Amino acid sequence: MKYKQLKNVSAFLTCFSLVPLNTFSMHSKIVYYLVPSLLATGGVVLIKNHKTPEGVQSVKYVTQNLSLLSSSISRGVKNTNKPAFEIVTPDQSVSQEVPQIVTDESAEIQFCGEKVPLEFQHVLQKFENEIRKNKEARGSLLQSIKIGNRYKAEILRTLKENGIPEDFFYLAMAESGLNNLTSPRGAKGFWQFMEDAATRSGLEISATVDERLHPQKATLAAAKYLKSLRKYFKSWTLTAASYNMGAGGLMNAMNSQGKDDYYSLNLNPETSQYIYRIVALKYLMEQPQKFDVNVNIKAKYAPIPYYIVKVNQSISDLAEFARENNSNLKTLKSMNPWLIADNLEVKSGKVYEIRFPKSANLVAEEMLALPYRPGMNRKDLRDSILKSFNRKEKAVTEEPKPEYTF
Repeated sequence: MKYKQLKNVSAFLTCFSLVPLNTFSMHSKIVYYLVPSLLATGGVVLIKNHKTPEGVQSVKYVTQNLSLLSSSISRGVKNTNKPAFEIVTPDQSVSQEVPQIVTDESAEIQFCGEKVPLEFQHVLQKFENEIRKNKEARGSLLQSIKIGNRYKAEILRTLKENGIPEDFFYLAMAESGLNNLTSPRGAKGFWQFMEDAATRSGLEISATVDERLHPQKATLAAAKYLKSLRKYFKSWTLTAASYNMGAGGLMNAMNSQGKDDYYSLNLNPETSQYIYRIVALKYLMEQPQKFDVNVNIKAKYAPIPYYIVKVNQSISDLAEFARENNSNLKTLKSMNPWLIADNLEVKSGKVYEIRFPKSANLVAEEMLALPYRPGMNRKDLRDSILKSFNRKEKAVTEEPKPEYTF
């Protein structure tokens, strides 16, 4: 490459506030005449580093990112007969490779045993976008992984008992992060039930009770609702989409467009991204290491050992009721978020099951994935925590069944 040519390209690229090319290694050979046209058209520029033996695996995707392009070029390799970098046009076969974000290219990405067709560019792009968004919101992702550990076994058990695939656990994660949230539209709980849908599904909503916030009852209601939706759609993927969009809206879209495949339908922006969000959470939570997300198993929230008190008559003061059971109102509401008032109205013939932690208060021993021993004092608790972080990691067992009831 002649210096005069290099200087002309430098003058062109400095219009984009790049580092002048005359600072680059003179041994870096750039197919520079492709850069202006590709950048001007907004095309995808692929930079293949010939120094690494992997070839295709070292491809970096760069879209309209001039600073990244300049920094890549500036790392030219000296003393080699091969060009350090080469600009590759998008129509070459390398541009169709699955990006490095899908680390195991031999593995098929699935939802409920149904293939996610990553061979289609728009599908791959949406899946990648969701992976990136979750990784960028790293704090939220780690919190989801930690809290998911507390409820996963119980939710999966309910789904299985009702014939619903386990992957729908991640639908709840996508809806609420397993937090009892209230959406701007008024949807509540892990499964984000609207009030009318909740009552149709058998959940009670009254002045003192909102069972949308009851993790166990809401999960059962969601499982039955999903089972009913499955009768109208040929796949679990469409069933999940209808949970977000509504069965009627999805069927209208399918009929008007003449398509019965989620990945071929033109849907509203939220539903169009919905399945990708669920699948991205599934793979990030099941295989976080593959996506460079490190999670310490000891930091995961453990299921809280509990016992049940059955109530068949109204309670005028829940704070007093909590004290009678060696607890307090805050702990009572934490274990039973469906109790939305400071009293409980019980209709004739109705029985409620109220959970209490086996220890007097929700302390660190119950919040983290540490072994629980009833009656543990503060010193024993501290020693247990210190020992736990010095021993090998152990898998967290599922939530134990209550030992007794009242």
